[in-house]
Amino acid sequence: TADEPAGERGVAMVAGYGLQPYAASANDLIELGMTGGDFRTDVTSDHTTFSVTGLAVYLDQLLGGLNMIARNGDYDDLHELARRERAAHRIDAPHLAADLSWSFALYGYDHPYARGGVWQEIDKAATDARAVRAFRQAYYQPDDATLIIAGGFDPALAERWIEHELGDWYGHGAPGTTLPARMLPLAYATPEASSLL
Repeated sequence: TADEPAGERGVAMVAGYGLQPYAASANDLIELGMTGGDFRTDVTSDHTTFSVTGLAVYLDQLLGGLNMIARNGDYDDLHELARRERAAHRIDAPHLAADLSWSFALYGYDHPYARGGVWQEIDKAATDARAVRAFRQAYYQPDDATLIIAGGFDPALAERWIEHELGDWYGHGAPGTTLPARMLPLAYATPEASSLL
């Protein structure tokens, strides 16, 4: 989230969670599912992780699944994604205020992390397909990525499959932004209904 352009708060979450397998990959997606493979995305303040899990014997399908998302994925209805995620991660007003107060005290009001990761705080521009694709193009590049394979697999075979699936993927990511946090003394209070006085 530190690299989100001004007025596009939330574009990192939308770019990560909104990425879908490209349309021509339906058969590959079915094969991945039939092997028990699954993928997920995790977007944090500092990085985005695309992970594919399954049995090592299906390493070719697993790497193909990673290729479908991280390299060749695209975006569908970003407004629907944002609506759905806002509803799923709804925070009531007192808790949202408490979370934001904590973030402001930890990072400072103007730090990108202060409102990062809060679906209710994303800007409308973060769901614009052009802005999301531009963010992805700038940061989801192989020289900004680390590939980790864990489990019982043949390293030589894995290297051949990596070369087959991802070997011709090149690109340089934009330099990341490093902003120092500026802690602030803040106080927050809210009335809470209780059976105790």
